[in-house]
Amino acid sequence: MAKETKFLEDCQDVENTITLWTNFGWELMGAPQSNIGQVNITFQRENTMPNHAELVNLQEEYDRLSDNIPSPPPEPVFRIGLCTVIVALICLFPVVTNGLLGDGFPSWQDLAIFLSISMFVLSIGFGIPALRYMRHRKKVRKWQLDYAAWEEEVSKINGERTDILRQAKSLLTGVL
Repeated sequence: MAKETKFLEDCQDVENTITLWTNFGWELMGAPQSNIGQVNITFQRENTMPNHAELVNLQEEYDRLSDNIPSPPPEPVFRIGLCTVIVALICLFPVVTNGLLGDGFPSWQDLAIFLSISMFVLSIGFGIPALRYMRHRKKVRKWQLDYAAWEEEVSKINGERTDILRQAKSLLTGVL
């Protein structure tokens, strides 16, 4: 009798892998663990078993669906940006150097000039990130919609895969 052999290297989830492939008529021949902790699994299946062609077709369809599961959309990243950091440093420079025009405590004119410039620079410094954040919120909303569509697609594919497993199991057991 002719037999097919399937060899899977470095299986992470051994129990689920064994369960999955036995649903398609594969028999576990061995699952030795290598010296580096990897588990390699060997399966065999009779070519003359009942419903062999149907099981092969179902397995191919299952593999095709598994290979076509899309990756989730990348999550948007919010970055403050170099401009904001530069503006913050410009605002802090007079405070660090102890006044705009001298070494001692700044006069009220220096403070007024400093406050005027600081208010202008801070409005730009906070305005730019605020605008970027508003744009980022739109990106986050778009990502949420894309992610929901991705989840729906993956759920549909997983439903089809579950149906295939049920069909394969019914071919093996003869129970519909």
